[in-house]
Amino acid sequence: MTKPTIAFVAAFLALLDPPTALALPGRSLAQHCVTMGTCDVLYCPTAIKFVYRQSGCVVLSKSPAWDINFYNPHELTCFHCMRSEEFAEQLFRSAGLFYKSKFTQLQRVREKPAELLGMPATLVEYHSTAKFEDSARKNMRGEILASATLYWLGKDSRLAPKAAAILANLYQLPVENGLPLRFEWLNAKGETHQWVSTLVLKSVDCPASTFQLPKGLRPVKKASEVVVSEGEIKSLIDELKGSDLK
Repeated sequence: MTKPTIAFVAAFLALLDPPTALALPGRSLAQHCVTMGTCDVLYCPTAIKFVYRQSGCVVLSKSPAWDINFYNPHELTCFHCMRSEEFAEQLFRSAGLFYKSKFTQLQRVREKPAELLGMPATLVEYHSTAKFEDSARKNMRGEILASATLYWLGKDSRLAPKAAAILANLYQLPVENGLPLRFEWLNAKGETHQWVSTLVLKSVDCPASTFQLPKGLRPVKKASEVVVSEGEIKSLIDELKGSDLK
């Protein structure tokens, strides 16, 4: 078969099955975070999609801009911003929470090769530089003073560094080079707590359509307007009015 014929056949097959032709190698994860609950993460080298299981709301970001689209597929509302730090700060603030990296005053002391769920990883260990007599004041600001932390970061060429940073910001973790797979911290008593864990990790092919925004999205000015619909707000107001009349 000549080269022109091969090219023609390949183009013909692409027309017959465009989603498969456009598929990119990626990963699918189920992860749990103390503040986020259980979430589903899907990524390929040029995009990342983060789905909150409880609400069904989605965070979508793609290269080259890696801006944030946070949308509700049921209400068709969408909040857009340019930086994941800005989005996370507004989202946490809407829930009455103080946003910043939860784990501050940490000094990186060592790292070593590791493996988690079959993925090569780097295990990074931090020790605290904080004075624990200040813990009450710090905790009021929403921080956690850990005596030490262990951070498993997966090595995956399918994950862009900016996509990894988006995940770290959503989980309120230090931004490092790698996929946040697990994060554990020890308190002053030496008790271990898990902040982020990976429940499922598998390789998948990601059709380009996976990372397309739904049609008909209505832009909103605040991230909170995506999480809570107008109908839910009206219902809550009606309930409050009803309780005032009793």
